[in-house]
Amino acid sequence: MKLKKPINKKLLKVLALVVSICLVLSFVIRYAFGTINEYIAELGVVYVPEKPAIRFYYQIFSIDTFEYWVFKLSDEEEKIILDEAENGNWSEMNSEHIAKLEYFDEYKKIFGNRYKKHKCYICIYDKKKKKFITDSDNEIWQDTTEWIIFLYDVDSNRYYCVFETM
Repeated sequence: MKLKKPINKKLLKVLALVVSICLVLSFVIRYAFGTINEYIAELGVVYVPEKPAIRFYYQIFSIDTFEYWVFKLSDEEEKIILDEAENGNWSEMNSEHIAKLEYFDEYKKIFGNRYKKHKCYICIYDKKKKKFITDSDNEIWQDTTEWIIFLYDVDSNRYYCVFETM
């Protein structure tokens, strides 16, 4: 019969320290990068959640930027958005809005396909000219080189924010 060696206590302490550091770093990164940038929140275009996103992404190509955040809203946040949708800068999503989003392949990865069948609200903002282009007849890139898309999917209670420059 072979006896098992006891696990070294020092090794356990080092392992616990490494795991603790990784957990702390993940929370720091999530809070530092997982919240919508202040410059977007300060625009006051629509309600912007202040909590960390459940999914976020940053990509910078020389001078071009592509960022997005996805949130699952609380009941209180959902009420704020629905009130804003009725009285604010949101538009109920229609086929023209869907066509605008379909133009960009990367948006399919962010939004998936559910939003096409769900009740959604959308707000597209031209950051450069400081005006709304949600219901413009043009493609987004024809109206601006810096846009922010806010999309709220009522059925899945998902809030999306996409910021892109070209």
